[in-house]
This record gives sequence, structure tokens and C-alpha cells, in this order.
Amino acid sequence: MSKILQVEHLVQEFNLTKDFLDKVKFKKGRFSLENQVVHAVNDVSFDVEQGEVFSLVGESGCGKSTTARTVIKLIEPKAGKITFDGRDITRLKPQEMRPVRREMQMIFQDPYASLNPRQKVMEILTEPMLFHKLCTSKAEAEEKAVNLLERVGLSSEQANRYPHQFSGGQRQRIGIARALAVEPKFIIADEPVSALDVSIQAQILNILMDLKDEFHFSYLFIAHDLSVVKHISDSLGVMYLGSIVERAPKKALFRNPVHPYTKALFSAAPTIDENNIAESQELRGEIPSPIHLPSGCLFHDRCPMACPDCARKVPELKEVEPGHFAACHLL
Repeated sequence: MSKILQVEHLVQEFNLTKDFLDKVKFKKGRFSLENQVVHAVNDVSFDVEQGEVFSLVGESGCGKSTTARTVIKLIEPKAGKITFDGRDITRLKPQEMRPVRREMQMIFQDPYASLNPRQKVMEILTEPMLFHKLCTSKAEAEEKAVNLLERVGLSSEQANRYPHQFSGGQRQRIGIARALAVEPKFIIADEPVSALDVSIQAQILNILMDLKDEFHFSYLFIAHDLSVVKHISDSLGVMYLGSIVERAPKKALFRNPVHPYTKALFSAAPTIDENNIAESQELRGEIPSPIHLPSGCLFHDRCPMACPDCARKVPELKEVEPGHFAACHLL
């Protein structure tokens, strides 16, 4: 199976220091100059196979969405390499990215914020088709837009409404239809169901899976809900503080989580199955600031199993079974 996306050693940082006065700090009785840098994504690597759903999962603030936005180059990467469909897109300029944009689309977490409130749904869907010249006329684009709306569970009569006239679940359906409008090969779904009611979540997830089977595209799926990624994923990467600490096929990860942070995530997930309750893993302390990352293993100051090496050396991702990798000194 060929790889649609390869991400190698991706780094994303944000410098909070705007001017000279922001750099000045008074420590230990003297003044010094310091840059305040948020280390949002730290040396992240993963692949997505053609037709696969690869999910990034982790608690809020771990860098999942920033990774997704960097992969699709809404934010320029600080370091690393992004290869899409065999082409290195890491350093492509905005003009050079335009044809690639048609093949890489994104479904955003907040559908209302991502839809133009001044455009009707018909305009939202037909504009990208006409821009990328996928339709020869406006009438053809409108016919295709109506078919897309019906495909995601909306009617043709709703095409002449504005986004504010729809519910949250309906707006997310419009966002999915807009992503499909340009016939992409790859879709990034950034927590597309986290703001929706549970009953609507199931409907949207089923639509996403049905569309994948029908159009044969691949997903990078971002989520913090383990039940959602278990339903939709083929393989997963678990993120903590901007780094992937464990990566594996779905069945292997849910059967045998090996990293202490992954085990803690699983034990925190609610379940009604008494035979499937993970061993409780209590984490100490708070999540460190991404401005001042801990030395060695980023998880060592919260890990109940930390050893002296954990604070000194950065663990590498090691293969614990075929296709199953984890970054932990105890392995």
C-alpha cells in the first residue's frame, strides 16, 4: 500500500517575544534577555497510507491541531519534512501550494467559524469548484453542490440559506460537503464532532466513514475521545506535550497500550464494560508549560514509573511489536 502522507521530524514553534522589553527578565539579582518560545510540536513523525484513517489522540493542548494545521501548511513548519503523494511540499510557496490545496482539505472543529457568514450554502460549495475549474459552468457546479448536500443528509431547499440558519450538526455537514467539493485525496478532520451532541456525533462519524468508502480518500483524524478514534481509526498516534509517545495499529494499541501516558488515557476513559476497565494510572502534578519543556522524557515529572534516566535522556520510539512503537526508557 502506498503512502499518501509522510511527516518526518516536524517542528512548530511560536515566538511570544514581540519587542526588546518582552525579552528583559530579572532573575537571581540581575537582568537577562530571554525569548519566550512555545514549543508546540516537537520532532513528530508518522505516515498515512492510501485509504487509511490515521488518528492523533491526546488531551487538550498537546499539539494535535497545531500538527494538523502545520501538515496542511496553514502554518509554515519551523523544521522537518512533509511529503504529500510523493511530493515534498515543505517549502512550497503559497502560489505553488494552490494545486496541492485541492487535494488536501480540512474539516474544522468549529463549523460556524470556518463558514463565511455572508455567503449562502450554495456559494460556499460552488466557489471552490469554479476556482479550481472542476466545473465548466455555474449550473454544473450548482448541480454538483445539490448532490453533495443530499449526500451529507441535507436537502436542496437548504442551499439558499446562510450558515447561521443551521444547527451545529447541520453546519458540520456543510463543512464536510465543502471539503468534498474539490474531490480531495486527503482530508484532515480536526475534532469534527467534539462540539456536537452524542447522537449527532454518531451520525457525522457514520457519514465520514461512508464517504471514505465511496470516494477512497484518506483521513488524518484529530480527537481526544478514545471511543471516537476506536470507531473510526485504522492506526493511531498518542501525543503528549507536542510529541508522539506511542504509535500503533488500532487493534494493537487498544489490546496492549505500553506507554504510561497511553495507559493513563485509557484508564481515564469511561466504560460500561466491567471486563474492559483499564488498570488505574494516577498522574501526579500538572502538564508542564510548552514554553519550558522538561529535560529528558517530557512525561517524566508526571509518570508514576519514572526512573533516573527519564530526566536525563530523551527516549526514542522503539518497536515493541510489529508496527507498534513507543518512546519509554522502561521498554
